[in-house]
Amino acid sequence: MPSQNRDKVWQPLALFLSLARRAIRLNWLQFVVSTVALAVFAFVVAYFFAVLNADAELAEKIAAADHLTIYVPGSLESVRLKTLISWVKSQNVVQRVRLRPFNSYFSGLCNSLGLDADTFGRPPAGLAPQVLDVHIAPENASRDALGQFTNSLRSRPDVLAVYFPRDPLLGLSELLGRFKRLVLALFCACCLLVAVRFFMGAEVIVEANRDALGVMKLAGANLKTFAGPFVCYGALQWVIGVVLAFAVWRLIFPIGLSYSSGVTAELAGLFAPLLGTLDIILTGLAAAVMSVLPLLLVVRSRFRNFDPFLEHASARD
Repeated sequence: MPSQNRDKVWQPLALFLSLARRAIRLNWLQFVVSTVALAVFAFVVAYFFAVLNADAELAEKIAAADHLTIYVPGSLESVRLKTLISWVKSQNVVQRVRLRPFNSYFSGLCNSLGLDADTFGRPPAGLAPQVLDVHIAPENASRDALGQFTNSLRSRPDVLAVYFPRDPLLGLSELLGRFKRLVLALFCACCLLVAVRFFMGAEVIVEANRDALGVMKLAGANLKTFAGPFVCYGALQWVIGVVLAFAVWRLIFPIGLSYSSGVTAELAGLFAPLLGTLDIILTGLAAAVMSVLPLLLVVRSRFRNFDPFLEHASARD
């Protein structure tokens, strides 16, 4: 009896996998292109959700902060730099301030990662920003006070970015929080893309599987006939696409994220303008895609008048 139950499970699965393999062999270029497009779309949607969650994550960082780092342009005049340091020291939430060149911070970061700073590419002294290490006074460090302080810092033209350092070994709660948000974003992207592939890519899969559909002997079960190769074909794309999206995410943000008027990396002094522009582009792209997709689906279904079940029925007959 157990062997019969296993056969009931494995035989349809083996059949579906064979159909998916047949579809990929017949239309491998479409499979590769749509998988890459899927990975890009999943990355954009995940990034869009991360930007939406920026305020909440920043509030968590502010609540747990005991010190922060301010990046100042390396070309800033000494008079303006002294004025900035004096202003920071005068704030109630600040305990002490220490100025150090970015190259020393960069060397320490490379050493902690096991890299040689000179080999890795030390920034030129004239272009590299300067770093202000600010230690917070715990007795005055309420969330509202720290929020006002950081907002004031970000509004100053002589400040490149503000970063709340964290433990290099991420706390378990923060790690789980990031993982849950990424899974939620990818799940929402999955729901959107399943709908897109159902309405816009169904005829491609039908054509690729037209000769393979005769293998299935599910008389009158048009839905099962259609769902078999579609699910397997799409599942393989999702596995590859999500892995690609996650790999790109880690390549772009290998160390960690911090939010200050957009997204900045831990090397915020050098990359803040670039990542700020990227933030605007990707957020706008994600919003445009999610707003245009329903319209495209309606137009496609109205003018193409495609019924996958009728196509499958005619192919099987």
